[in-house]
Amino acid sequence: GDSIILRTGVIEMRGYDQIMWKFEDHLMAEIIKEANQFSLYDSADKRFGGRLHPDHQTGSLTISDSETTDSGEYHLYMSNSMYTLQRTISVTVSGE
Repeated sequence: GDSIILRTGVIEMRGYDQIMWKFEDHLMAEIIKEANQFSLYDSADKRFGGRLHPDHQTGSLTISDSETTDSGEYHLYMSNSMYTLQRTISVTVSGE
């Protein structure tokens, strides 16, 4: 299928210390800016195996070769020492 781009809505991560992406309740990706660390996680069922592609500048996440099982709620958490911004993106991938 096509690629799904999950956007943070920021041009660059300045102002945020940590960005986390979750699918439903499963952690997908985490950026810890201070440690210059970007970690990708796959769920127990290996749903996203090799299909997650992070944008290190904006924190956005691309899922390549989308499948109907990628449909659902994606949660973004962007935080700094003062607050956490939370955003939910609903994705529907329809069959061919």
